[in-house]
Amino acid sequence: MVPNQHRSAAVFVGLVLAFGSAGCRTAEVASYNLDQLMAPEGRFRYVADVQSGWRFYFRQLFDPSWFAEDSFVFGTAPEPIEDPTDLALDNLLAVRGTTFVNDDQRFADHVRHFVWYATASPSALCRERALLELVPLAAEVRLEKPVTRFPEPANAAELSEALAGLTQALGPMLSPSAATTTEVSDFVAACELLGGRQYDIEGGRRLLRIVSSFTTSRRLERDELQPLRKLAEDVASDVVAQALTRGLLDPTPYVRAAAYRANYEVFGEPFLEEALTSLVIWDDGQPSSSMGLLAVRPDEEDLIVGTLGLLRENGMLTRAHDGDLAGREVRFTVFWILQKIARGYAIYGDRSRTAAMLVLQELSGSGLSSLREEDWIRWWGRFRDREEPAIEKLRNEAAARAAENQE
Repeated sequence: MVPNQHRSAAVFVGLVLAFGSAGCRTAEVASYNLDQLMAPEGRFRYVADVQSGWRFYFRQLFDPSWFAEDSFVFGTAPEPIEDPTDLALDNLLAVRGTTFVNDDQRFADHVRHFVWYATASPSALCRERALLELVPLAAEVRLEKPVTRFPEPANAAELSEALAGLTQALGPMLSPSAATTTEVSDFVAACELLGGRQYDIEGGRRLLRIVSSFTTSRRLERDELQPLRKLAEDVASDVVAQALTRGLLDPTPYVRAAAYRANYEVFGEPFLEEALTSLVIWDDGQPSSSMGLLAVRPDEEDLIVGTLGLLRENGMLTRAHDGDLAGREVRFTVFWILQKIARGYAIYGDRSRTAAMLVLQELSGSGLSSLREEDWIRWWGRFRDREEPAIEKLRNEAAARAAENQE
């Protein structure tokens, strides 16, 4: 039994610590709540043990035996949640915008939450926000190319056994006394075993949750724990790439628009070239490019306007500025796509057509400041009559040089 005066002193010290650490603990509260709000199968919980900041801090600081069973800290039951979308979105923003105990915890929690909510959340708003938050994470893991083939879902029993082995091996590494040579070898072997697997998003998220749970230890700074950091980075690279590609297949147009923006920020102009092409090529709904893009339906105006906005914000594709054959062809193709949308009165909606004309105003060099279809029809006719013969001439010259080289 704790004497009253000692308990009072402990409570006072705890309150001081809680106030002083509020900045870094906010992220932990948000992370905890995000785990509570969504069930493993990807549905929102309408009754969940979500925490306010102070209740979470108290639970971390004080012994539950000090409080009555019905206390406001330890006696509360899971609460009904009227709007889980709104609460999840608030916590996604909070987990992004506040400070963690250390950078390892921040990295692991950011990746596991954002890839999960980007791909599994029933809320389109949450998927949109999470996809945009993948951009800085992709930069951290130096993601260079997209994935279009996904690994098979992990065998739950095998993965659980492997993760239990990692947890067991981590114990001695984080103890106050130095780990023995055998314990270090066991830890390295556990990391290597897990590093040799392919992870789907669910499996990667489970592993990163274990990484996060151990990162609050001060012992984590020891060099011996580098294999764990390397494992976390490799798994994060896999699941971030998968989430970015899955976003391109999202059924909600404005979420796909966010995925287009995120993929452009990560992969640059090669992605944007294919994205522009996807706006005017319609097929049976199957991925139609090396980056896993679906053809865009004319009625998906959020996606069309968003993609054209990327071109307007960032200017003409760099390759189109080259005066060689490839550059002229790229430039011609970009303007062909824009005029097709701008003049497609019977196919495209007003927002899409207006967006195309605004991009033409910026990039065509025509001096036109018009939202009239007929003005751009006339401009396109002049541009096409000038460019097609020039491109054909360059093609003939290239073919002649190729023939000479073969002789």
